[in-house]
Amino acid sequence: MRRGVSELTLGAPVAAALLLSGLALDRMAIAIAGSLVLAIGMAANQRPGLTRARSWGVAIAGGLIGSLMLLVGDTPHGPVPPLILSPAAGALAAIAIGATLTRRLTVAWGTAGVLVIVAVSMNSAADLVMPGAALAGVTALSVLLRSGPLGPLRIALFALGVSAAGAGGGALARLQTSSEGWLLLVFEAALQGNVFATGLGLQSEISLASYSSVQLSDQAILDVDGATPEYLRGQVMDVFDGTGWSASEQIGRPRDAPTTSEDSEDSVAFTLTMLSSMRDVVPLPAGTANFQGETPTFTDGWLVSGSPWRGEVLEATRAPDELLPVESARIYDSAPNSSVLDEAGLGALLALPADLAVALAPLVGEIIGDADTPMDKARAIERHFITAHTYSLKSDLRGEGHPLVILITERRPAYCVYFASAMAALLRVERIPSRVVGGFALPPPNRLTGRVLVRKRDAHAWVEAWSTEARRWIAYDPTPYREAVLSADRGNALLEAVRDAARRLFVRLRAQPAAVLADVVLSWPFGVLVIGGVGWSIWLRLRGGAPRRRRVGRAPIDRALWPHYRRYLRLLNRRGGIRPEAWQSDEEILGLLRESASAEVIEAAEGFISVYRQARYRGQRDDDALRSSLRRLKAAWRAGR
Repeated sequence: MRRGVSELTLGAPVAAALLLSGLALDRMAIAIAGSLVLAIGMAANQRPGLTRARSWGVAIAGGLIGSLMLLVGDTPHGPVPPLILSPAAGALAAIAIGATLTRRLTVAWGTAGVLVIVAVSMNSAADLVMPGAALAGVTALSVLLRSGPLGPLRIALFALGVSAAGAGGGALARLQTSSEGWLLLVFEAALQGNVFATGLGLQSEISLASYSSVQLSDQAILDVDGATPEYLRGQVMDVFDGTGWSASEQIGRPRDAPTTSEDSEDSVAFTLTMLSSMRDVVPLPAGTANFQGETPTFTDGWLVSGSPWRGEVLEATRAPDELLPVESARIYDSAPNSSVLDEAGLGALLALPADLAVALAPLVGEIIGDADTPMDKARAIERHFITAHTYSLKSDLRGEGHPLVILITERRPAYCVYFASAMAALLRVERIPSRVVGGFALPPPNRLTGRVLVRKRDAHAWVEAWSTEARRWIAYDPTPYREAVLSADRGNALLEAVRDAARRLFVRLRAQPAAVLADVVLSWPFGVLVIGGVGWSIWLRLRGGAPRRRRVGRAPIDRALWPHYRRYLRLLNRRGGIRPEAWQSDEEILGLLRESASAEVIEAAEGFISVYRQARYRGQRDDDALRSSLRRLKAAWRAGR
């Protein structure tokens, strides 16, 4: 028992590195499988022999597994392209496991260190705070335990160290959860040298820094099929203090669902397959009315509350124009679903810091020109940013004045959060209620399947302005990002279709295996296979049963001698047209040869069998003699021709 535990400590750092890289690269299934193989092998004290050729085979096998994982999942964005990183990580993991089992600890722990470096180089590295702390604790304790005999004191130290690492990691994770994502943003900002990093997609708050940047990630979020919308709304922020946006309490209040029904002739259906788990809100397009055949729970921001899990398939209907419902002259009010306008809520939707309002007042007049109605003003502001500004993943708005003022006056490059914030601020100067919306802007659908794969890189922010004429919130997108982002080449449509289908099947099998099995059984291809199989069985039975196929070839007798004997059989087949059966003895095979071959060939064949029998039955193995006799047999056949 002591030896087994001691052996396990050798592989603990490698197993921890595998799990850490699995989290970073979204390869937890492979990481867990590799860790189990490692743990079982180390506990059983297995020491497989790995020659140089076998080591190359192990590395190639790991690389192939890493390459195949690209079909069912996306490698997060990092400094190395995914097509190189995924197979390389698979090869490194395989080498680390093999080296650990053969007790080559220098190679094993060195390779594990490279895996950790790869993990922390991912953009999602900040998510690895807790497992990173556990890895450090396990590695230190492994070294401690290997430095002497395993006694009660060392067992106690091991338990204490693991508990401390877990508690520290858990505390950091709890802090991350309680901070609503801001801890990761601060961590990323420190790594990138930014004042602050801005959150996108489903963040409940966003911040405007004078200098910041975003990193694109190819991690898959969800798959959309059917009537593909243009946007998916995930968060609404209506409180602006000059430095950032946040959501007021009114946004989260429940309210009645829109009147558009699933049976409406104007509604269109679509399906969402969740490839990642969501928290608190379901990203849906404006105008969504029904959700999986049931009326969803809406909030006052026209958001749908819920926490869909990875692998869940959601069905919904929406209005074809993606417009939010008409409201009875209300923006926010104290009594949900009433028509009384809440002046306090209206004031919050027009709030701006005094100095920012003064700085923006002369600028908005130049931008809107002769536009007089609120909708015309909003369209003019939107058009100005799209035509006169440039999109960039980095925003450097340092200088004299507010970042939004510098953005407008100097027309510096920026990304969506800044353009949406600038437009909302200009609208508020014009006394038009406005708010910023976060979610996803969908890329073009696959040309073959019509499906859309939504990734983290598709996170976006835009503006909703209140229209007194239409009595609803109207969406505007002032970011000139379409040409810069959505026109990027997504690769071959067929390859993308295959990858997306494999990804959907993979996540659904993990989340709902019974549902996937039911879908397969009820599908028409399965029915065709069943009918075909039954028909084939009936046809064979009518014919009297399927003919039995005899086994061809000979099974290996000795692993070391089999390659020589196999070459002998191949010579008989290729040169003499003799194909021995598995049940035939060496003498019977020579009898077949005597019927058709020359005396020289027969003599050479008998010479090989003599040397082979000496090696097999008397242990007098001579590889050179075996190879020499085979060469004589081949030369005899050539001479006979």
